[in-house]
Amino acid sequence: MLTGTRPVPGGAAEGPQAEKSPETRGEVAVHEESPVTKGFLTSLFYSLRSDIQELRRDLSQEVRELRGEVTSLGGRVAQMEDGEISHGEEVAGLQQEVVRLREQQDHLQITVEALENRLRRHNIQIRGVPAGAEKEDIGDFVVELFRSLLGLEETREITLDRVHRVGRAGGAGDRPPDILACVHSYGLKESILHRARNLPQVHFRGHTLQLFQDLSARTLHRRRELKPITEHLRAHDVTYSWGHPFHLAFGWEDQLRQVRTVSETNRILCL
Repeated sequence: MLTGTRPVPGGAAEGPQAEKSPETRGEVAVHEESPVTKGFLTSLFYSLRSDIQELRRDLSQEVRELRGEVTSLGGRVAQMEDGEISHGEEVAGLQQEVVRLREQQDHLQITVEALENRLRRHNIQIRGVPAGAEKEDIGDFVVELFRSLLGLEETREITLDRVHRVGRAGGAGDRPPDILACVHSYGLKESILHRARNLPQVHFRGHTLQLFQDLSARTLHRRRELKPITEHLRAHDVTYSWGHPFHLAFGWEDQLRQVRTVSETNRILCL
């Protein structure tokens, strides 16, 4: 009897290289859709548990690293806060030092100003003498001016330690340089200035002159700052005087007041 390959539907021969038939494919499908067994669930459970444990280990490691970074960051923040507190204390100390140095500077400026004015205490500054009006000897011109103010005879000797012009020609209204005279006698110098202040105007050889106490530039600047105050005092018939070290003295509300700045005076006068 001959044996051979039984033909299958569709004319395809069955053999080792033949394509699986639909019936074979149907058997595989049936196998894949077979009921889930206990062994399969157990295997799946252990597999999932292993994955979860590995995930937990990874998460734990990341959490530890994150905690380490947070701890390190907290340490740096604490250091910054400590540093800020330290810097704040240093700044406060420096501010106190600045205040102390300013007080020392003010004290030194007052001392230097007082010493400079003391060196100038014998000086009289004469303003308004045209250039050349003194003719040959400026000393003789000034001595004659002082004798005229005090009504002294020519035989009365007035000693000047030095006399010369100061500053440069020009300035406000092309004003000639002032004359600076150092009077040997302090009492005589005070008498001359007192007489000049009590006259409406000082006239000499056809010129209208002004006589001032010679003062440091800083003192003159501070007096100019207090000019509105002195004008207010004069408007209210309040007598005032300048003192050394620099201050303005006046009577107010039955008390003697001494001020150095506009703000001090405004508090007293309620301006």
